[in-house]
Amino acid sequence: MKKNAWSLFSKIRRLEESDDWGMCNCVTCGKRLHWKQMHCGHFIHNRASETFLDPQNTHPQCEECNTHHFGRPKEYRAYIDKRYGKGTADEIRRKSRQTMIGYDWAEIAKKLRTKYDELCKTKSL
Repeated sequence: MKKNAWSLFSKIRRLEESDDWGMCNCVTCGKRLHWKQMHCGHFIHNRASETFLDPQNTHPQCEECNTHHFGRPKEYRAYIDKRYGKGTADEIRRKSRQTMIGYDWAEIAKKLRTKYDELCKTKSL
């Protein structure tokens, strides 16, 4: 269920960041691609932390930045602090040290499915 929740969350984040044509920019290199061609990259990669499904920790990244350049952490940090305010990247790092405990992944996936379906209607997909 956690994998299902992540899949839905990833789609939601990429769609939220896309324009009316489904296009979005990689937050670390600026490459413009359709949301389906983007990854949902994490600033802090920790699948067991409180930041796993944190919108401030997840944004569209092209495959090259997310995979081949390990997320480009320096550029990603700069993006986060510019978008959300200085010190936000440090706060995400602190929050990432908190372990996820007691999550109902089936319930989370259900809520994310509803949100994804609503977003698809809003974006006319």
